[in-house]
Amino acid sequence: MIAEVQGVLKKEKAQSQAPAKRMTTIQKIAKIQEVLDQEIRPSLQNDGGDVELVDLDGDRVVLAMRGMCTSCPSASSLGES
Repeated sequence: MIAEVQGVLKKEKAQSQAPAKRMTTIQKIAKIQEVLDQEIRPSLQNDGGDVELVDLDGDRVVLAMRGMCTSCPSASSLGES
């Protein structure tokens, strides 16, 4: 899941035609939340789970799994990237 968020952020950066500018922390949070809402959360909610953005520290994203996702073996495979 973290890799998916990072992939979307990298893809958007590559699509930008303007010289690369660093995203502010607020811009990063908004983009991560957008990816969670549009790409990840719907499938988790279909299975009775959810995900919450807990923290952003530089390029490190901290997520909390909720609902059925807390006991799912796949949730432990997220790890750090």
